[in-house]
Amino acid sequence: MLNTPTNGDFAQRSKRILITGARAPVCLELVRHFRRGGAIVYVADSLILPTTRASRDVEKAFIVPSPRYETLGFIDKLCDLIQKYQIDLLVPTCEEVFFIAQSRERLAQYCEVFCDGPAKLKSIHSKWEFAQITQGCGLSVPRTFHLTSRISLDSLPIPLEALVFKPEFSRFASFTLISPEKSAVAKLEITSQNPWVMQERIHGKEYCSYGVAQNGKLLAHSCYHPKYRVGLGAGVYFEPSDHPVIENFVREWVKKLNFHGQFGFDFIEQDDGEVFVLECNPRGTSGAHLFPLGSGLDRAFMPAEEGFQPGQVQADFVQSKMVLPGVVFFAAWKEVRQGKGYQLLKDFLKARDVCFAWRDMMPFFLQFVGLGELFWRSMTWRMDVKAAATADLEWNGE
Repeated sequence: MLNTPTNGDFAQRSKRILITGARAPVCLELVRHFRRGGAIVYVADSLILPTTRASRDVEKAFIVPSPRYETLGFIDKLCDLIQKYQIDLLVPTCEEVFFIAQSRERLAQYCEVFCDGPAKLKSIHSKWEFAQITQGCGLSVPRTFHLTSRISLDSLPIPLEALVFKPEFSRFASFTLISPEKSAVAKLEITSQNPWVMQERIHGKEYCSYGVAQNGKLLAHSCYHPKYRVGLGAGVYFEPSDHPVIENFVREWVKKLNFHGQFGFDFIEQDDGEVFVLECNPRGTSGAHLFPLGSGLDRAFMPAEEGFQPGQVQADFVQSKMVLPGVVFFAAWKEVRQGKGYQLLKDFLKARDVCFAWRDMMPFFLQFVGLGELFWRSMTWRMDVKAAATADLEWNGE
């Protein structure tokens, strides 16, 4: 018997939510919001010790096959869990969203699936296609070139020092080259199976945004400055910002694409105030941490028939958030070497960690234990820890 939820189901009993990508702090954030809203929350991941499984707000945590390496087994397991535990809503948070999208029709026989279709997600995840489809939404897009073979460094349309090179499908600035030397570009293995993009470099202040949309309507949105990062990659300190120009763009973009799901954008604002949009991640991102518990973020994921309207969910534009281990282990040394230790200390003291909560402390401690699993994977798979953290669920345009 198919477990297809109806409006009556949602009204008559507690909603049952299955969230995948339990290793991600954004998963923990959503678990707490859904539980605050009265839902029963389950989580799943292909890691054995993902951070969120330790939360007291999780009804049950499941280990599932790798979305990337065992895709059919992953989808089969999700179908089994959804039917067994009468799940009403499936919410992906990491790049397993691409594999879920490919099987969305099958999964949608049993519950609501909170993501868009595979073709649309691919066009957004592609740094080349994204630059094309985002034209005309109200913000500037850097000049972008698609590379499917080695290029001649003597005939570049833009000087090399004003360029950024990155794989067409990538995340956390993996392999990104900014104003590279000729020797570094010459070593790139660029083929039609491994395409890259070459993009005009924009200087200015970085911003990121996070949103939740349903069928072209923006239901929740936050914006922040990633003040501290792990190298060039993921932000670990989130300074909130009320930026109407960015929010207006996001609203227009969601409407133009009739987008459905979670997403996050990267922007740069030049000194003259012109804002450039760089890329988009069609999945959960760190901006989810800027919504206080009780803000109604969970309702932005509920079926539209529930009567939820845009504008009802408000992010906090005051409280900064941080991934404490990321700031301490990755950002601190760089800032101290640059003589910015005092400013880092001030920022550290005014921010709240995204995992720690007095009523739900175990995820904060499990994240350190979970690092051991990632180190083991990095040694077994012969890759660095950052790559090992996503290798089993990332999607690169396959």
